[in-house]
Amino acid sequence: MLQIDNTNRVLLDGQPTGFSVIQTAEKTKVYSWSSGEPLEIDMPLVRYSLSCNKPASGVAGLSDFEKDLIKWIC
Repeated sequence: MLQIDNTNRVLLDGQPTGFSVIQTAEKTKVYSWSSGEPLEIDMPLVRYSLSCNKPASGVAGLSDFEKDLIKWIC
């Protein structure tokens, strides 16, 4: 199960993945420092609700974030 902790780290089944996420009004970005060099990924959607899968607002949810992240890293 994908989770975002209170320091913006992306966890999978409770374990750190090496990725962190930052959202601004303009975009959502994922960062990784696992290779020693910072890797910056612009996510395809501007905003995601990172606390639930199907928010009432209609914004993309955590499951959408997970699908988009997996597409990028695979």
